[in-house]
Parts: sequence; structure tokens; C-alpha cells
Amino acid sequence: ETFQALRYYEESDTNDNDDQTQKQRLLVLQGPIAIPRNVATEQTFQQDCANVSFAIGTPVIFQGLIVTTSLNDKIGTVKEFDKETNKYAIYFQEENVVKKALGAEEQFLHILFDLPEEEEK
Repeated sequence: ETFQALRYYEESDTNDNDDQTQKQRLLVLQGPIAIPRNVATEQTFQQDCANVSFAIGTPVIFQGLIVTTSLNDKIGTVKEFDKETNKYAIYFQEENVVKKALGAEEQFLHILFDLPEEEEK
């Protein structure tokens, strides 16, 4: 089934044992989407990000990378999913760089809803 991602949402979760507050990141979705699309039959709900997979062509941004930190905040596009490695092939393009592919785990990918503001040079 196919769903449309609308936005991210953080929900606070208090642990009763030690009163520590943890934030859970959720994705607000709408669907399932039928063809032809009938928005009146679709529902909006929240889903844990760990249970969401990305469709081919989804614009994403890298966040939280520890080893290859130079890729954090880089924008790319999902091109394919490798079932053997459980990683997405992400293609991105920067100034003076040809498109590159990178195998990325979904925990470091976030759907790009809005383009970030460009820094003045």
C-alpha cells in the first residue's frame, strides 16, 4: 500500500521508572492511496519512523551520520532499495560533482519536505 508523507511529529514519552522524557519521532501519513486517487476515503494517522520505507524518487536529507559526517544535511533522491543489505541507494548532486550513489540505512534518512534556505556566499 502507498501513503503520502505529510510531516514529521515529535511526541514526548515519559518513562515511569525514572521520570526521564524521551522524544519519539513519528511521521504523519495519509492513505492508503488508491488509483485513481480518492482523498475522501483516505485517513490521516501517525506512524513510528522505524516502520516506514521510502518510495523510489523520494527526496531525502541525511541526518545523524557518525562516520561520514560530511554527508549530514546533504540532499539526495532514493533510487532503489537493496534487500540484501537493507540499504537505500541514494543519488545526490552537488556543485561540480557528478551524481553519486550511496548505500544508506533508513535511520539516517529523513524525507525532505521543504528545501533548506541557501546560505549567502
